Amino acid sequence: MYKSFPSNVLYYRDEDFYRLIKEKCGDDVVEFMKVLDVSSVQSLLGVENIFSYLELNSDKINILKNKLAFQHDDGLFEIKWGVSNSLERLIRDLKAITNDKQNPIETTLLNDDIVLSSAFLQKHPILKSLVNLYQIVDDQNDDKTSEDTSFLAFFPDNIANNLCHSKNAYRYNEPVLRFALSFQVLGGKTGYEFVRMNLPGSLPALSTLQAHPLNKELRINEAEFRFDLLEAHMNSLKTNIAFAAEDCTAVIKKTSYDTHTNSFVGFSAPLSDGIPTPLHYQTDSFKQLREWFSSEDHSSSINIYMIQPITNMQVSPNPFLLSAFGTNNEYESIDIVRRWIWIFEQGLSKNIRIVGFSTDGDPKYLRAMRLMTSFFFYTTKF
Repeated sequence: MYKSFPSNVLYYRDEDFYRLIKEKCGDDVVEFMKVLDVSSVQSLLGVENIFSYLELNSDKINILKNKLAFQHDDGLFEIKWGVSNSLERLIRDLKAITNDKQNPIETTLLNDDIVLSSAFLQKHPILKSLVNLYQIVDDQNDDKTSEDTSFLAFFPDNIANNLCHSKNAYRYNEPVLRFALSFQVLGGKTGYEFVRMNLPGSLPALSTLQAHPLNKELRINEAEFRFDLLEAHMNSLKTNIAFAAEDCTAVIKKTSYDTHTNSFVGFSAPLSDGIPTPLHYQTDSFKQLREWFSSEDHSSSINIYMIQPITNMQVSPNPFLLSAFGTNNEYESIDIVRRWIWIFEQGLSKNIRIVGFSTDGDPKYLRAMRLMTSFFFYTTKF
């Protein structure tokens, strides 16, 4: 029975192939294969009526003809039954294995040597392009770790693997996930979904991205000041000097529920000594929520704090989003000053030196600058 053959028998070649022929058919058939230069299972299956070559007139063939066949006085010859039966049975079993493969992709992946016919390559020319691509990638990344491998090597491989499985079994490697996160941020939800739907298996669903650890690091909660992540960002740039920038821009009033923090976002964050209170609007009471909607102000603007690291690099490093919170603009200049001082002190606790603050020409911010510089103003305490 052909089921007794090894799982990779179709990819036998050279010594493995000749050992199989010897085991099933004997030494004389092995010699016959070597004379015909048949050195693999695939080449054997590609030969039609292999015994017809015994009709050729050559010294080597004549020697083999005496071993494999009976010759009649009229010049005709007849293949010995044992030789014919053993080789034909072997070929029949190998063809049955070929036709009975239920999962050719997995079988191929389990073997080091893959033999593809020229007809198959002509039918799928993309395989030639992929082989050339990976050869270039290997040349460019010789003796390097996988972290240096081109993204173009990971992307098509990930797509091909996913298309071999059902949709609920799709998996994405780390470089593809990082690319998807960047693409979703830069291209937006609509553009991301358009590409994902038209390139099956290429990009994960948005729900998958939201659960990714990197996305959790990039996620920012309202009124949260991310000094720990700022410290890591500054350490990666090998600097502890930075400049802070604050700006306020108008937004459409809208209140939504944040499932990650179990809080409502869209109300104006209350200030405590100029510092916004995070997660203030958390409740499990519908009565409390209704009271907030009737009494609390909705945010008409969003206040953003950015930190620009200062380095000796020729290219300026990317700024860091420290915090963002909604506001109704009902605060005083002294609140801004207190917030600046608090940010400065929190930065010092992380060994980060904030050397200055910048903002636009809003009167409240201009007055806060006058307070900080004592320009046409003097006070003894904040």
